[in-house]
Amino acid sequence: MDINHNPITKMFASSQEPTVNIITITPEMATALLELNTSNRPLSRARVRMYADQMKRGQWKINGESIKTSCNPLTGKIRLLDGQHRLVACVESGVSFKTLAVSDLEESVFSVIDRGKARGNHDVLAIAGIKNGSHIAPAVKYFICLEAGLNPRNKDAIMLISGEDVLDYTRRHFDHVEWAYQHGRRVTSAIGGIRTAWIIFAGIVAQERGERDSVDAFLQPMVTGENLASGDPRLALRNWVIRNGNTRSGALTIENVATYIRVYNQWVAGESLKLVRPWTSSSDWPQINTVDYGPVF
Repeated sequence: MDINHNPITKMFASSQEPTVNIITITPEMATALLELNTSNRPLSRARVRMYADQMKRGQWKINGESIKTSCNPLTGKIRLLDGQHRLVACVESGVSFKTLAVSDLEESVFSVIDRGKARGNHDVLAIAGIKNGSHIAPAVKYFICLEAGLNPRNKDAIMLISGEDVLDYTRRHFDHVEWAYQHGRRVTSAIGGIRTAWIIFAGIVAQERGERDSVDAFLQPMVTGENLASGDPRLALRNWVIRNGNTRSGALTIENVATYIRVYNQWVAGESLKLVRPWTSSSDWPQINTVDYGPVF
């Protein structure tokens, strides 16, 4: 299908001034528009998968972003300036989507498109009136991922979780999310570490066990430093976190969560531990021990 010889061309043809329309882009139209994508930034496959997943799930909405084209006044040639990821997602998902279409822009505007700050999941929570979104949003993405049985180390899987998913989960499980956040804040304030990692740890352990008491019993002595004897896994973890401080990057959040879970399992099983060995990606993801053998510490 040639967009230059199609009735839809009138929405993109030169009118001397930029024109804005709301149109429905079909996969066939998206294919034709992509043929006009003569030069653009490199395609992000992860972003395409995220958009395609949202389209398939009916989550794609008109949000003010537009498909932008220019039309050379001398040749009448149309060029796609912005929207390649949405169009490729439309083709690959096979789902039509409604969007704003801005036509007849000057080609020179291409260099200033997409310079604004992208709205993150924490912004979505903030707009909904939910505080502490910068810590809660990434934790909730991991809650959703683990609940769905997805690999939390798979960045593509994490990217498929949309802002709408995060907001919906947070609203439905707000008490649980807020409880986990408060534990993460309290531990981080006392001994350091990555707050999001502590939030994820508290949330998934309590969720897996179906109760919160064991999380409280594990974390409280780490906060105060009281009643921790030599060999207690909680003391070993406390020392390890303090020793590492806040120098571990956010990219290692999930590795820290796995380390916390492994030490927690040793504590639940009543094992002695003096030196923490950080979990690495070459190891299997630790399953949460839900059987109490009676900690001896």
